[in-house]
Amino acid sequence: MESGERATVNVLANGIVGTSVQAGSIRGGVTIHEARHEPPAPRQLPPVPTAWVDRQEDLSRLLQLIGNPHRNGIQVVGLSGPAGIGKSTLAARLLHDVRDQYPGGQLFLDVRGYEPEGPRSVTDALGQLLRAVRSGPLPAAEEELATWWRSVTAARAPLCMLVDNAADPALVHRLLPGGSDHLVLVTSQHPLAELAGDGADFHELGPLSPDAAHAYLIRCVGEKRLRTEPQPTAHLVGLAAGVPRALWLTVAQLALHPHRPVSSVVRSLIDSRRNTAVHRPPLHLPGAIVTTHLDTAYADLPQNAARAYRRIALLPLHDFDASLTAAVATASSEDAVSALRSLAAVHLLEEGTPHDLRGSVYRWPSAEVREHARQHALAAATDGETEDVLRRALGWALAATSAADALITPTHCLPTTDARYRPDTPVTFADKSSAMSWLKSQADSLLAVIRAAHAAEEYAFTWRITYALWPWWRSDRRYGDWIEVHHLALDAVQRCQEPHVEWRILNTLGLALRGTKSLDEAIGVFSRVREMACRIDDQLGEAQALHELGSTYVEARKPQEAVPLLEQAREKRGKLGYRRGVALTDVVLGQAAFDTHDYEQASSRFVDARDVLLDVDDAHDAARALAWRGRASTFSGDIAAAETTLRSANAEFVEIEAPLWTARTLEWLGEAAHADGRIEDAQTLYSRALDRYLPLSTNDADRLRERLRALA
Repeated sequence: MESGERATVNVLANGIVGTSVQAGSIRGGVTIHEARHEPPAPRQLPPVPTAWVDRQEDLSRLLQLIGNPHRNGIQVVGLSGPAGIGKSTLAARLLHDVRDQYPGGQLFLDVRGYEPEGPRSVTDALGQLLRAVRSGPLPAAEEELATWWRSVTAARAPLCMLVDNAADPALVHRLLPGGSDHLVLVTSQHPLAELAGDGADFHELGPLSPDAAHAYLIRCVGEKRLRTEPQPTAHLVGLAAGVPRALWLTVAQLALHPHRPVSSVVRSLIDSRRNTAVHRPPLHLPGAIVTTHLDTAYADLPQNAARAYRRIALLPLHDFDASLTAAVATASSEDAVSALRSLAAVHLLEEGTPHDLRGSVYRWPSAEVREHARQHALAAATDGETEDVLRRALGWALAATSAADALITPTHCLPTTDARYRPDTPVTFADKSSAMSWLKSQADSLLAVIRAAHAAEEYAFTWRITYALWPWWRSDRRYGDWIEVHHLALDAVQRCQEPHVEWRILNTLGLALRGTKSLDEAIGVFSRVREMACRIDDQLGEAQALHELGSTYVEARKPQEAVPLLEQAREKRGKLGYRRGVALTDVVLGQAAFDTHDYEQASSRFVDARDVLLDVDDAHDAARALAWRGRASTFSGDIAAAETTLRSANAEFVEIEAPLWTARTLEWLGEAAHADGRIEDAQTLYSRALDRYLPLSTNDADRLRERLRALA
């Protein structure tokens, strides 16, 4: 270092990682190479069974089809064949084999085209696909979702996706990605000829040959056992008719009874065919072959397993655990566990990945198995049993969501008054983290039972479960589902004539609209909430509406319109003794002052709000007020105070496990460093924020990338 030059020291504290520069005296230019921040490519394909036999000719044909891709286009391949013929397994095997050609990832989507409730909606399907490749909230409208999907995939490396159980070519067309060089493999029971307009190639899958079927049995059961009964084994192969699912069910029977002669299994299958032939499809059809094997497996079930099999089939759900099964089958937890294990042992259910809180989770192996269970349920149902099953599922869902709401957001929850269908052993939670984990894992099932409740005119359950799901709505921000289900809840609460609840549901709907940036529509909803609250003289509701109206105007960058509404909300909340509400309104008033560059007033609001929020034990919002105070200090020029405050806020968000605000405070610390001219520190902090935004919000991550590029 030459005389007179100032030494430069860079200190990276608290385990900082990411893009950084440490330099003393540098002559010439500096090029900063931005670290690459990308989430891992999704790998969603189901595993291929280890007992794989034959299909080499089919694989070769499919590889030939995808080996000649359409130039500058998306390759679509349709794989068709009857139920149980092995389409999904072959498709997964093919895509696993070619995974290296598609670095953008492997996506899997079951569109459930043959389910009794009909296929998945386009918005639901697009939402699942987008969440696999993009973090953060999504738009609610179908067309906007489709645009986002095409835009995201157009900018992505080639990916492959398996669209399973498709029945509607129009739905498949809506799911095609943007850009080029992607591969979409579609399975269906019948050729979807309309996809030819998208340049699709087609392949029809037939049954296994007798030799391949025999090889499969040897692989799964063992040659020694089959060698002793060659004729019954040959008969067994013939009964399966080359249908892999029939063979799979047969193997389960043989494995469950290792000492049972093969001839006994054959007799059971023949008897089952004879007894059900009048009521089943023609016996030469593969569907009839599978049904025969399903009937045989069902006939051997223990009584508790057969009852569980029938009753869960009456629900619009695709996975189950012991807690839900016990509730709908009116069984003990131990009996429910035993029943689910028995069903999995004979392949009437599949065991999925266990969940820390739910335990073992089971799902239907196919639409055909679920329909088989449903038909047995309807045939055996007593008067009112179908409605009873749904109500028990609703009682289970309401008890669990209400418990989670009370634990996570105690100021939000409402008392549950109807305990008629409360389960004997409701779901319990050790802490907020476990409650939120359960809500996330059960979200799709809870949405399905809410929709089923509304369709069955179970209106009290409809709005109560919707309301109790607030912690999940706020956390996952699935705005399409949020808006759709809240419209059902609004209809339900109106039918129940609950005006004191209606404004609460409307208020939460307004928050979703604000989240989708539909600000004019949100203002309309909050104005309606205000009018409704005034009409029924609900002072708390009116204050809440004023607060949300003001917050929405702040979001719209209209502080002049916001402040009078927020001041009214603050006054009303103060008169009601709602100290936390006053503090929350002060936070928004501080943001309005921040937008008008009155940083002194903003800071004062944030300080007052934090004191109250700490006093009422609201750690999250107290940390939020502290973070805003730190940002106000940055913009007022007090960098030292800003950094001290923001570091404290960041530590508090880390402690309470608030990942989005942890990222945001790191970003704001980067702003402070940037304002102080410490570009290297700003880059480091922005990189740390970016790493944390990636799994949470693509919009925030994109903004941080731009900031890093601007500083490079």
